[in-house]
Amino acid sequence: MDKTKDNTPAATLVVKPDEEFDPKDLAKKIRERVRQKMESGFYDPDEIDRVNKFRPPIPREAEDLNRRLLGVMNSNWDAAGPLDFSTHRAGLGAKAAVLFKKFYQKFIHRFVKMSLVRQSHFNMAAKTALEEGFHLRARYLTLSEQARGLEKEATEANRRSKELEERVRFLENSLKDLDRQGIFMKNRIAKILDSVSGVVPGQPLPPDTAKALAKERSQLDSHDYTLFENIHRGSREEIKNKLGVYAQWFADAGDVLDIGCGRGELLELFRERGVAARGIDINPDMVTECRARGYEAQEADALAYLESLPDNSLGGITAIQFVEHLTTEQIARFFTLALEKLKKGGLIATETVNAKCLTTFSGAFYLDMSHVKPVHPEALKFLVERTGFEEARIEYLNPYPDHMKLNALDGAAFEGGPSAQIMPQFNANVMKLNDILYGATDYAVVGRK
Repeated sequence: MDKTKDNTPAATLVVKPDEEFDPKDLAKKIRERVRQKMESGFYDPDEIDRVNKFRPPIPREAEDLNRRLLGVMNSNWDAAGPLDFSTHRAGLGAKAAVLFKKFYQKFIHRFVKMSLVRQSHFNMAAKTALEEGFHLRARYLTLSEQARGLEKEATEANRRSKELEERVRFLENSLKDLDRQGIFMKNRIAKILDSVSGVVPGQPLPPDTAKALAKERSQLDSHDYTLFENIHRGSREEIKNKLGVYAQWFADAGDVLDIGCGRGELLELFRERGVAARGIDINPDMVTECRARGYEAQEADALAYLESLPDNSLGGITAIQFVEHLTTEQIARFFTLALEKLKKGGLIATETVNAKCLTTFSGAFYLDMSHVKPVHPEALKFLVERTGFEEARIEYLNPYPDHMKLNALDGAAFEGGPSAQIMPQFNANVMKLNDILYGATDYAVVGRK
C-alpha cells in the first residue's frame, strides 16, 4: 500500500482479473488518487508547478505520430501475453536467444504471468485513454484549422461591412442633397403656378386652366405625403405581414375594392392569394406605383367613386387607415355607400388607429398631420351596426411587443418581507397600465351585408 509523506495510507487501486474492466472507472480512480496525494503533500510543489506550466507543442503531422505511437502500444500493452520468439540476432546467438525465450515461456512465464495481469489491465486502460487523447488532439487540430478559416472569413466580412456602411452614408448624404434640390424645385414650381394663376389681374382663368393648375398644385403636395409614407409607414414586407389577416377574411370574396390602397401592399397580398381586387387612392404618386407593379388602381376620391358604382356590385371593401382622415359625417356617408354597393353577403373591413391604446397618440396617430381625429372602436362598431351591417365585430391588431411593456416585479425576490403583501396588487396595476398604454396599436371593424 502506498503511503504519503505523513505515513497516511493512500488510496490503493484494485483491479481483479476476473471482473469486467471499465477504462473510464479506472481513469476516475487514478484522478482521485492523484488528487489525494496532491492534497497530502506527497508531490513536490515545484514539480507540480513545472508540470502545470508544461505545454508541449502539437506536432503538425499529428496523424502520422498517432499511428506510430498506437502501433507501439498495440504491440506491447499485454504484459501477460505470449512472448515473441523473433530476434534481430544471427547465428548461434539467435538460436541461443530463441532457446532461452522458449525455456522462459514454458517454465517461468506462466508463473510470472499471474503477477502481470493487473499490469496488463492498467496498460489497456492507459492505451484506451491515450487513443482518446489522440482522437481529441486530431479533432482539436481540425477545429483549429476551421477556426482560422472562419476568422479569415469574419475579417473579410467585417471589411465588406465597413465598405457597405461607407456606401450607405454616401447614399444618405446624396439623398439629402437630392431632397434639398427637390424642395427648391417644388417651391419654384409653386411660385410659377401662383404667377400663372394671376397672369391677367382682375380676370379669372378659364375653368379648364384653373382646374389644371389646381391639380398640379395638389400633386406637389401629394409628393410630400408620398415621401412621408415611405419614411414612416415601414417596408412593404412589414406592411404585408401586418395585413396577412385580411387575406384570410376575404379568401372567398371576389371583386374587392381597397380604398386608400397606398403603395399596393394589400393588392399584392390579394393577388398572391388569388383574390380579385382593385384599389383607389387620392394620391397620384401612390396610384402610379401600384400601376407600375401591375395592379389595377385608380386616382379617385373614395366617396365620389363609391357613388359612381352600381348598387350590389362589389364582393368586398377594405379601408386600411382611412376613416381617421374623415369627419364624422363623411364616415357615416362612407358606410351608407358601402352597404349600398356591396353584394348580399359582401364583407367590409375598416382598420384605424386604436384610440384605446394611449401610446399610439405619442406616435402613429399625431405623426400624420392629415389625420382628423381618432375613432373609438366601440363607436365605429356602433356606426357599422346602425348602418345595417350584420355580424359586426372588433378585431384588435398589431399588439405592442412584450419588451416595450411595463415589467411586473418578481414576487419571489420579496418573499417573506413587508413588500410581499402588496406585490399582487402592484403587478395587477402593472397589467392594467399595459392594457391602457401598450395594447393593440390598431383595430378593424368587420361587418357583413
